[in-house]
Amino acid sequence: MLLYLGLFSPWRALSASIGAHPLAVKLGILWLVAVWASWMLAPFCSLSNPLCLMRLAETITHPLFFLILWHFFSEHKVDYALIILALLGATVLVMGYFVYIHFAYSGLHADRGTFSMRSSHLWLNTHVHRIGYQVETAILMSTAFLFDRKSRGRIFPVLLLLFLFLIWLGGRAALLGTLVGLAVLFVHFWGRRAFVYMLIFSLLTTLALFLLWRYRLVDFGYMGRIFERTFHVSSLDHLLSGRVHLWKLLFHELQGHWLFGNGPQSYYFYADRPLEVIHAHNFVLQFLGEWGILGAGSALALLVLAWVYGMRQRRSARREAVAAADWRLAAGVTLLGLSVTGLFGGIYFFSQSSLFLALGFAVWLKR
Repeated sequence: MLLYLGLFSPWRALSASIGAHPLAVKLGILWLVAVWASWMLAPFCSLSNPLCLMRLAETITHPLFFLILWHFFSEHKVDYALIILALLGATVLVMGYFVYIHFAYSGLHADRGTFSMRSSHLWLNTHVHRIGYQVETAILMSTAFLFDRKSRGRIFPVLLLLFLFLIWLGGRAALLGTLVGLAVLFVHFWGRRAFVYMLIFSLLTTLALFLLWRYRLVDFGYMGRIFERTFHVSSLDHLLSGRVHLWKLLFHELQGHWLFGNGPQSYYFYADRPLEVIHAHNFVLQFLGEWGILGAGSALALLVLAWVYGMRQRRSARREAVAAADWRLAAGVTLLGLSVTGLFGGIYFFSQSSLFLALGFAVWLKR
């Protein structure tokens, strides 16, 4: 961000672009005040606590990154295909590394859903359990290629590979968001020529899944156990893998702190939280827990305003180039899918997935 601001000096144009949306500015200022107050009044940690400071920095810099990205996309001609190809390349690279770990180091149990692997044998020690979010983003953003005659033949096998990997990975939240996004595209293109391509993709995916399962070419055991647990549960909390308990804990700790919340990274300091859980696994409740009603309300209002503005941009741009319209639609579907996933995961919490959101919003809101 500093490099962009230093080289291009877009201060005047950026401030003019932001100033053209007074309601968003007011909501943004209200949100910043709430975030700052939640940090100053945080009941669980001191002002100098490094975890709280790091989370505060992330909270403020993520929207700033979106603003700069949005301004750059609006002011300059951008090759979105190149950006998404870079995302696809990175996704395939991480997928390949995950598959390598799975088969080369079976003792790490990479297929059990936690994927938080630490080992002296690995050249890259990292958390790879959020790869599902990246695969989801890559699938939904890449749907724009399906409507380009030159690209659809090459993107079909890539999308098929990504979707099959997501199923094998067994991430229900990422899979749900992906399916919601694809379903919206189905409805949007119902009765149009593009619908045929979506239908072909679905049939090929179903056929590939059947062949892989029938001839045992891929072990879908973990995903099978996930579905079995989903449809044979004794309680809602069991169905949601303990999410209800996490949400109840947040409401319990919010007593007496409803207006400004418990401060940045506060979930980490809850006394009764499960040891491995550091956030609420729901972006609405995460907002509420960290910033209270004031911060969560203004943040959600900004998200709704952004969604409405993007819809208006799409409807008013009747003479928009077909390719640009496809990218805008793909970005909107990506935001919808990630937000659905965010109702059960940390989409709006982790820095990696926040980058995907910033990219999606920047394309969705591009002038």
